[in-house]
Amino acid sequence: MICGILLLAYLAANGQHMATLFELGRGQYSAAIRFLAEESDGHIVTIGSDGHDLDMFLTLAFYRSAAMEGKQCIY
Repeated sequence: MICGILLLAYLAANGQHMATLFELGRGQYSAAIRFLAEESDGHIVTIGSDGHDLDMFLTLAFYRSAAMEGKQCIY
């Protein structure tokens, strides 16, 4: 019973944050990659990061097909 009450209190306290996450998503990655593609000259977009290689690689792999619009991405 106590666990159920604590779970409901937790969900109530974080409900607004969870609703915002579900509504807006996380990080606007697609818009950022689309901006990089639009601002890059030519058909090759070169992207680097600050050392989080696996995270960035997976993010690019997921979003680049829709956001790059036919441009090639080199990481």
